[in-house]
Amino acid sequence: MLNYMPKTAPIVTANEVVGKAGDEWPSSAPDQEAPKPGRSAFWWEARPLPAQRGSRPRIVLVAVVMIGVFSFLMYSVFRDAPREGRQFPLCPHDLSSVQAGTSCTVAWSALRTKIHPTQDSVGYVWALKHKVEKMYSEESAQERMDGKHIPCIKRGSELYFSDGHHTLSALDSSGFWHLAAHVQHATLCHDSLYCSLVRVLRRATEVTIVVLCDLTALSVADFWATMGEKGFAYLYGRPSGPWTSLPEPLAFSALPSLVVFNNHEPPSFTDDPWRALSGASRKISNQKSCKAAASNTKYCMRAYDRVCNAEKGNSSIFFFEYYWAPAALVPPHTPAIVAGTLSDVCASPTHRLSSAVTRVAVCVFQGYFWNAAWLDPSLWETDLTNRSDYDAFAASVASLPQVRPDTPGLSTADIEEAIKLWFDAAEQLVPLSRSFGARNYVLPAGFLERQTLPGHVAGMAPLQEKDPKCGQASCDVPAQIRV
Repeated sequence: MLNYMPKTAPIVTANEVVGKAGDEWPSSAPDQEAPKPGRSAFWWEARPLPAQRGSRPRIVLVAVVMIGVFSFLMYSVFRDAPREGRQFPLCPHDLSSVQAGTSCTVAWSALRTKIHPTQDSVGYVWALKHKVEKMYSEESAQERMDGKHIPCIKRGSELYFSDGHHTLSALDSSGFWHLAAHVQHATLCHDSLYCSLVRVLRRATEVTIVVLCDLTALSVADFWATMGEKGFAYLYGRPSGPWTSLPEPLAFSALPSLVVFNNHEPPSFTDDPWRALSGASRKISNQKSCKAAASNTKYCMRAYDRVCNAEKGNSSIFFFEYYWAPAALVPPHTPAIVAGTLSDVCASPTHRLSSAVTRVAVCVFQGYFWNAAWLDPSLWETDLTNRSDYDAFAASVASLPQVRPDTPGLSTADIEEAIKLWFDAAEQLVPLSRSFGARNYVLPAGFLERQTLPGHVAGMAPLQEKDPKCGQASCDVPAQIRV
């Protein structure tokens, strides 16, 4: 213990310690007390001189202030400093002041709570594929976001993004923005000096937004009607049942308010396995076939071409994959299936299906698109497919693993293993997607903007070129209802 003193050790008083420094203890000071007689007084127990008392707290306070000011100045410099790859200026702090036609860059940690989805689901496996392949480091995450600009529609102080749901989900899952996000939303971090210091040490991943329209002049109902009509929102989902139920029109109030897709929060999106399969079917590679055909793309055996909208200046077609995922293979001559009899089929043990494994596949993956083709095996009797292809695909789908971003202990190896199985299933959809059945299909009236499948490819010949580069979509809304 500190006060322990051997009997043989000399006793040194505080006065003696101070006296060695050339000064006596000022016994006349009323607020000071001399050491008690007989008490040990090592050097660490000596009382400070009057001039020294209170100086340490002042020194600490001055140091904290200086560090804070330095951090704030450094943050101000670094925030506005050019970053390699940044193509547009930083957005204003108040995003409600952003005007239509503006392109600007903002940290995802700041944007995350101010931008809203326009669809209720993503393919979990497809979003996680983006994460492990394109956002495996801070540098790769930023590189990906520099190449993917997010189109937004503005209403009042709110922004709604019409594309990039899987990309932003992957960014949210990457975790490379969490430190900055945690600091920014901490109680002590309302533009505090501490926040500035952390932001200097670690810059958050930046996202470039493009504001296409300002529809503030519209009422809420008219705004969402316009969003759906112009293809800016995908208002379909499964609000009344699990993801295994048939898609149906979705109220805008049922859309998630934020992008949440990480390992410590429940995801804000529901899982749409058909969207994951549709995305995977666009990335089918056959090295031997592509090389033999001298293709300029490694995805020469993809299911379809992601074409641009020629009617609108070769701009992007929003929700492109959903044309194929939820509606493309519903046979026009089976309206009863579209009306909802899939549930009856799954509930009935006597319904005639091709095999037990087909029943499992159908009842696990009820959809609105490829499921109907499972229920009618004759749809696989095309110029490119037959009944054996149908059974093989059904067996593959029945064994697909399900993954969630918030699964405890989910590793990169787990995700990569799941991705391989999903790609195996998606590859079996290529012949059906390229068949005359898909070419002749007519989409239901009112489903997005088109009634035919965009990007259909006829035959199994390898494609020669990559998917075309589409321009940024335009507002496409009458000027009188814009701000």
